[in-house]
Amino acid sequence: MRLTGLGPVSLKPSRAYLFAEAAALTLRDPLPEQHSRFYVSSAGLGFRAAGTAGWLANLDFALPLRSTPYTGRGQPRLLFRLAYDF
Repeated sequence: MRLTGLGPVSLKPSRAYLFAEAAALTLRDPLPEQHSRFYVSSAGLGFRAAGTAGWLANLDFALPLRSTPYTGRGQPRLLFRLAYDF
């Protein structure tokens, strides 16, 4: 494939990966209606591909292990990122 001005695009070796992550957050002076502590954790798998002309793509499937105000436990997320490094 060829994109004008960006050079020819071909794939470098790609990789698949598994991940698990966790974090804890404490607010120093929360407002009266705020929670002072938050805990998040998730696990998942992903795929990363890079092109020879600077293109990068990531596709991640994540599964939250704890509920938060924005995500529920066990509600899967599919995340995609396309970038160009120059």
